[in-house]
Amino acid sequence: MGPTDPWGPDRPIGLLRPIGVIAAALGGFLLVACSPFGPRPTAAPPRFQDLEPGIALQPEPEPYAVTRVVDGDTLKLRRQGREVTVRLMGINSPESVDPRRPVQCFGREASARMHLLADGQKLYFAFDPEQEHMDPNGRLLGYLWREDGLFVNLEMVRGGYANEFTYDDPYTFRALFRQTARQAEQAGNGLWAPDTCAGDFAAPAADFGDRVERATPAAPVPPSTAAPGTSAPGPAPRLGEIAFDGQDPREPDEYVEIVNPGPPFDLDGWRLSDADGHVFDFPRLVLAQGGSCRVYTNLALAEHCGLSFNSREAIWGNGGDVASLQDPGGRVVDERCWGKRCPPP
Repeated sequence: MGPTDPWGPDRPIGLLRPIGVIAAALGGFLLVACSPFGPRPTAAPPRFQDLEPGIALQPEPEPYAVTRVVDGDTLKLRRQGREVTVRLMGINSPESVDPRRPVQCFGREASARMHLLADGQKLYFAFDPEQEHMDPNGRLLGYLWREDGLFVNLEMVRGGYANEFTYDDPYTFRALFRQTARQAEQAGNGLWAPDTCAGDFAAPAADFGDRVERATPAAPVPPSTAAPGTSAPGPAPRLGEIAFDGQDPREPDEYVEIVNPGPPFDLDGWRLSDADGHVFDFPRLVLAQGGSCRVYTNLALAEHCGLSFNSREAIWGNGGDVASLQDPGGRVVDERCWGKRCPPP
């Protein structure tokens, strides 16, 4: 990671690419296979994605509110009482706001993806212990995790919205970022697709908005060690991926994903609701260990449990909303806000 963005029209682009749920009806209820998406902790610090034992860096203890997304690799946080600019370590996204150069291929799309990942969020921040903490422009250099544990730097590389970038010396996650970048390139994700930029930031910028992932991903959940069985004690289900921006005006393909990080769990009597009073009551439905289901606005897809609000109008507000998951006693077990529905920092 370096003090300035080195990508210009004559600079070659290196390798990269991302990591890209099965439901079956069993009698009167469902058993659902594993999904890569995980829980969103609400009280204790999250299990930070890819921050394994043996890694020396440690995120700062409190998350910081995002005050503004600048572009695909830079944003502003309210940290320790003042607004700071953070340049994400180890990645470089196409330029979209630099007045000295034209918008680069997939720059607008990278910025849009960062907005989806970070708007209305609080992020945990960590410096790299082997790198400079600030660049010559006064930007902090480091890593960011959401409160659900999602590794923002890595997610931008995974989706093909940024390339891995080593400015000078190796950094803590370089091997991981390079591997993820290669996977993204091989899969043709984002800027690597032949019909977008084919990996060339200097290719003509165009409107590739339909190639931006519209879902808000959640951090992968580690496998549960609980023994399989019925009603075994363990973590309660959580909200996973939320796709609030559908493909047509009535947005039938919006969905909220429910993820089970623990042993098999029966969702009978549980409820999903939004800020405007739309309610979905779960039928008897057993989620397998690590399993997930999606509740769509007006689709019933068997491969995702066949659950739907059956609403002819959009439910989840694109500009802001609150998804709330409640247990049979009415207790809010997990809640996720975005946009204007989130409380001010």
